[in-house]
Amino acid sequence: MITIHRTTPPEPTFDIASGISSDHVAAIHAVVQQAPGVPEVQRQLEPKFRGELGSCLIWALVRVFGFTRPMALQLMQRISRREELGTTGIGMGTAIPHTRTDLVSARMSGVLLFSDQAFDYESIDLEPIHTLCIDLAPFDPLGMSLRVDLDRTFLTILRDVDGARDPAAFQAAYTRRFQLQQPWHEERVELPGAGWS
Repeated sequence: MITIHRTTPPEPTFDIASGISSDHVAAIHAVVQQAPGVPEVQRQLEPKFRGELGSCLIWALVRVFGFTRPMALQLMQRISRREELGTTGIGMGTAIPHTRTDLVSARMSGVLLFSDQAFDYESIDLEPIHTLCIDLAPFDPLGMSLRVDLDRTFLTILRDVDGARDPAAFQAAYTRRFQLQQPWHEERVELPGAGWS
């Protein structure tokens, strides 16, 4: 069982998937690899996204963010192309894979908290990561840049949580940073979850 914490509309869209254990990772990878087209796309991605970590990202784009599988694969290709420009592994056990896309009309952010597993990510401190902060933004009308201006959002939040893998710490940091007014709600999902059966 994985717990997803979500902001409540009309607040900005933030999702936190927590308690993702190594058993969950193995189950996610096994089921995602059975989906049509996924292995072929994953083989073309940056090496860090070709295995379990990439499968978890694809699963999250579908199950946590609500994209269709084809849309999730398209986003993974864009995230991978952004990664070719330089690592998004910022240190402190955290990476911020991100892209601009016409699949969203407003910014969407999510966090995957791995409870007992870390992944090699070519981070700037050369340490493996255990926290993924995914950031998706629409294209700005003046350009097609892949760069997402993070406006220090995640850096501020990461400073506030100080390396914690506790979803409550992320919820509190998001609530303070964005002055959220609506309550968060919680959803428990079993694997493989909707969209993968």
